[in-house]
Amino acid sequence: MSALVGAAYWAALAMALQVVTPTDGVDLRDTLTEAQREWWDLAPESRKKGLLCARRAGKSTLLARWLVAGAIDAGENEWSAYISLTRKSAREAMWPEIRKAAELAGVAHVVNEANLTVTFAGGGCVLLGGLETVRDVERYRGKKYRRAAFDECGAMRDSLLRRGYEQAVEPGTMDVDGEIAFGGTPGYVPEGLWYEISRDGAEESTGIPIRRWTALDNPHLPHAAAWLERIKAEKGWTDDTPTYVREYRPGRWVVDLGALVFPCVPGRNTIAALPTHNGQGLALVPQKWRRVIALDIGVRDPTAIVVLASHEDLAYRRFVLSAEKRSEWLTRELASRLRQLQAQYPDAPLIADTGGMGAYAAMELSRDHHLPIESADKAGRLASVFFTRDGLISGSLQLLPEAKELEDEWRKIRWSEKKPGEPAEGDDHCSDAARYGLRRLHHHVLDEHGPADPKTPAQLAAEEIERFKGQLEHEADERARKASRQLLRRVRRSVAADRKRRS
Repeated sequence: MSALVGAAYWAALAMALQVVTPTDGVDLRDTLTEAQREWWDLAPESRKKGLLCARRAGKSTLLARWLVAGAIDAGENEWSAYISLTRKSAREAMWPEIRKAAELAGVAHVVNEANLTVTFAGGGCVLLGGLETVRDVERYRGKKYRRAAFDECGAMRDSLLRRGYEQAVEPGTMDVDGEIAFGGTPGYVPEGLWYEISRDGAEESTGIPIRRWTALDNPHLPHAAAWLERIKAEKGWTDDTPTYVREYRPGRWVVDLGALVFPCVPGRNTIAALPTHNGQGLALVPQKWRRVIALDIGVRDPTAIVVLASHEDLAYRRFVLSAEKRSEWLTRELASRLRQLQAQYPDAPLIADTGGMGAYAAMELSRDHHLPIESADKAGRLASVFFTRDGLISGSLQLLPEAKELEDEWRKIRWSEKKPGEPAEGDDHCSDAARYGLRRLHHHVLDEHGPADPKTPAQLAAEEIERFKGQLEHEADERARKASRQLLRRVRRSVAADRKRRS
């Protein structure tokens, strides 16, 4: 490492790390409400417990202080982990609470903003992270857990929650007889590990006690009752409206398909095999099946592949044959998988999202692996969302068993609260690929001559590079503007101070 690089490294490290010296602290348990202390003291034989809470019930404060206390008491290389839906959501929801709890405790510690960790003098450490991909699961393997909390369980993919819990965190509690907590609101569909743990009467079979609180149980929100009545009136809700029950009442599971962007209902939207006859009982001609292989290429995110089909004699019906996704897929591995699918569906076009970094992957697939990648039609994103949603509601869009990855996503994707009418951010990689494929199938119906010739990956890459350069220039301009403003403020302060001295 050169001297210049070394200096830059240590400067960056100094910016990322913050040493907090000891102060007169408090017992974190004593700062909680009676109900929170009761949960804290639970000591079931299973060493696991849960919080099925409505919004603003005080769960985040409790979990933060419980995890920090565990890390303070922990030994060298022992961890308290907070695991949420994504790293971003963990930072936004829990990082301020963790830092506040650490300061309240008064114990010397080091804060690492880059890694979202707080390390205490005794060697214990609090870690924050997400559970969005299989790669995230691997991050939690091999650690010794004094305490660990899975939060927002109702929004997590069930397969990842199970894997993270059963294969990574639970084995990590063995060395120190650690504890595990589960938290969140009820999910949109009553199924999966979180439902199995938190449903009514589950404690008898699981040995995991669950506490159910609402904002009305939070003594720091004296106006909660009036606020809830006002929000019900504004939105036209009743006490039994599914969204209100799920978000604000004490831990009740209800089916709320209206809150899902893609309401996939078993039976209506699932099918064991492709049909062999049309509605009039006539046999379908195999040669009239059309198939599409659609990709959502990820660099840090998973890459998803979805195969869809339609038939000329099944008007407006669409079928999802399979869905799969994988993190850290090397281009040559992706190319090998696509060739396998091409051999299975020789006439199926390959459709890919070639925006962003996907342009470079598409160019490599096309140039080095000789795969005919077409650019996905991404115009009218919201229109394609509602086109897909309408197909599910009408029952004209159906999934085969091999498309379970997509079905799992659709059971989690909800409407955004910040952007009404748009899907919330989350695990939607198979969903995006499915939308690209459905639009391509739709072209078969609308245009006998097929879609227009797509731009080549090289053209798309060149356009993306130009857009990226423009973004860099814009960011540089903004940095220069801010620096100039700061300099002006300093000059004004200096001039004002000089005038004051002279007077």
